Amino acid sequence: MKRFKMRHTIYGSETEFTDADAPLFLKGGRAGSTMDDQWFWDEHIKALRVGESEHTDYHEITCIDCGVSVAESDRDRVVFSVPINDHDTRYMRVMPSPNPDNVFVVMVDGEAFYHAWMACAQGSPADCVPREDMPHDSKYGGAVDGFERAQSMDDPVPLAECTPYADSGMAMIGFNNGVTRTLWLLANRVPVFPVKVVGRSQAELLNSIAGADRSPYALSDLFPSADEENLVMVAVSPDEHRQKHHGNEHLQG
Repeated sequence: MKRFKMRHTIYGSETEFTDADAPLFLKGGRAGSTMDDQWFWDEHIKALRVGESEHTDYHEITCIDCGVSVAESDRDRVVFSVPINDHDTRYMRVMPSPNPDNVFVVMVDGEAFYHAWMACAQGSPADCVPREDMPHDSKYGGAVDGFERAQSMDDPVPLAECTPYADSGMAMIGFNNGVTRTLWLLANRVPVFPVKVVGRSQAELLNSIAGADRSPYALSDLFPSADEENLVMVAVSPDEHRQKHHGNEHLQG
């Protein structure tokens, strides 16, 4: 989950926190404060992108980390550690591309993505549905099984591939694959998760409407260069390699 830094604008003192251990007054726990309501935390503080700040009650609050991190990066895949809530993590992965400068990973804010996707629903099977209806998707059971296995870094879930585009001035969200995986993430209110996007302008569009980080990440920046990999190369047996890429390799939906 996102991490924040709070600086007192008069005394200069600083503290860091997440949603799990945020100061009580920021989440509606202090009578008389301008933050009496949970909505301020949900709609203003939690919605901050990395690097963005909010000022209130003599404090400057800045988002310093979107919460998703790279757990493993080698020539075969990049694996992301994705916090599901305060105490659970799942692993997701992206594979290399022949054109790594034109394929991107966008860290999306779960709430912002949900509302943006719902706003452009047009009756297609790939449209978003209300959260309470998401578990009724015909492939949802497969996503449940896949994310259950993805508690281990040995069997991460593939990133969904989004296809954002503009239509008559409105940002639209489509998918090449991964609709049901995305429904699972949204149904479980995962705060931030990565998606794959082909094309810089498309990735920047999605980041502008639902991004949690400053900008998208090109695969060329995520995968190690040949020189970097040679420095950390470890011999892996064929059996170990096979075990490393099983189960979720063929997850559909």
